[in-house]
Amino acid sequence: MSRYNGVLLELNKLHAVLKTILSNANGDVPSALFSRCESIARRGLAFSILMNDPSNLPSASLPEDPLKEVVHRSLEALKLWNIAFQKRSNHSLYRIPVNFDHIFLWIDFVHPMHHKPRHRVGMLTLGDSLYVTIAGLIHSMHGKNTKLDLHEYLVANPRAVYLMLDLWVHFPRYSLQSPALDLVRDGLLPLSYCVWSLCLRSSTDPRASAVLGSELVRTTRGNSRTLLRCLGTHARYLTTMSASDTPDMSYAVYFQILTVVCKLAGASGPPAPGSFFMDTIEAARECIRRGNDAAVGDPRNVVLAIKAGLLDVLLHSRTSQKPSDGSVDELVHCIRSNLVLPSVLRALHSEHGEELLDNGDTILPIQGRFPKLVQTYRDRWEETHETSLRACPCAQAFYCSVRCQRQHWRATHRLTCGCDNGPLELGEAVVLSDVLGIIRTVGVLLHVDRAAVAKEVRWVVENRVKFIPLDYEWINATMAARSEGRPLPERPPPRSFAAYIFVDLTKPVPRRRKLFDWEVGVRETPTKTDPDL
Repeated sequence: MSRYNGVLLELNKLHAVLKTILSNANGDVPSALFSRCESIARRGLAFSILMNDPSNLPSASLPEDPLKEVVHRSLEALKLWNIAFQKRSNHSLYRIPVNFDHIFLWIDFVHPMHHKPRHRVGMLTLGDSLYVTIAGLIHSMHGKNTKLDLHEYLVANPRAVYLMLDLWVHFPRYSLQSPALDLVRDGLLPLSYCVWSLCLRSSTDPRASAVLGSELVRTTRGNSRTLLRCLGTHARYLTTMSASDTPDMSYAVYFQILTVVCKLAGASGPPAPGSFFMDTIEAARECIRRGNDAAVGDPRNVVLAIKAGLLDVLLHSRTSQKPSDGSVDELVHCIRSNLVLPSVLRALHSEHGEELLDNGDTILPIQGRFPKLVQTYRDRWEETHETSLRACPCAQAFYCSVRCQRQHWRATHRLTCGCDNGPLELGEAVVLSDVLGIIRTVGVLLHVDRAAVAKEVRWVVENRVKFIPLDYEWINATMAARSEGRPLPERPPPRSFAAYIFVDLTKPVPRRRKLFDWEVGVRETPTKTDPDL
């Protein structure tokens, strides 16, 4: 390790400065800290290992080789560098200190497909940490300043795409016997975002689509059947994770990749393994039904699965060598039940509209396989599927009619509704699916940005309380009563105030410390909420 002591010393200095930048929650990072990072990088020692070609360095075939630890620290520093410099106000000054060629050469050098260190019980191994670092580094290169360049690089360099896809496809094998939460949260999820971004690019760029398809098959040495088996294992792994550990993004990427693979295989491709479709259907069922016991409920995952090609997979499932166990019918029934929701109906129309149209006597594949689903879709689509609702000003209740609003407001909602203008500032009429989407989006953003939100709420409330005007009427009455020897008047009840977060998702973010545009307001809570009183 002595030959790398100077490199490690510089990396430690760089790590310290970068973590100071990242720990600054309010986003007002002094420019001197960025200058300090650039000064360390210009000295040329911190990233000196990454500037070389791995083939020119001493052999490091053993998992415990000191070189791999230095490479790990270098890649980790580069990841922190990319994340930290996103906070810089002047993005035009951003320069990645190591070019993409060298980054992916070293990712290839330490890739877990070559070797995996022995697992230590209760600890993350060097291999596990490298997996997390590689995933985080690739994710950090999808930032605002590097995203376009990285996509162009990936299309022009299939090996880099292969390295990324191999990490995703074989994640269950690479994470075997490892602490699942750390690897899923810090490894699989950032990597899933990158693969998802590549899939989106491939939908509009034929070159990217060709690279994605060819490199996917290469992850299993050109064997499509083995690839399907690996995808089935990946689906089975996702279903074992809890909802909090495996967000929708993981399922979205899985269905998207699955659609790509099915298109590659085609009708003449090799038969899929018997367990593949059952694993996929089980993953789809878990994705759609997680946290939703009702027949009709939160449509997010149903929409997600439809847009990602679930029906294509279900259609192809009848070519499986093993008969269905009823899971397909259960999934189709779930989709049919949710067609009463506009967002689900629109998703089905956008993905399979032409196939679901009434073409006279022609029996289309979806109609032949799922006739009840097609008939339900046609009936719902002919109805007024853009159902509009009246929104209560508080944006927490929605009604189908004026009568419904009055009855519910008087009986229930008036007890909790205390504001005249809601925090979402919705209009008179909104679409139900859009309202649900807005509420979920705001909730997620507030949770992600909770530290900054809590800090500003506390600051606004404390400053507002300082300037609450005194009740001079009561003070004057008290002083007059004392001077005249009369009983003192009763003190009025304390005034209550509430803090509100006003959100606008349509405006650009005004400050770098915010993920979206929001402001905090404080106002007095009314003592009467019924407008008829």
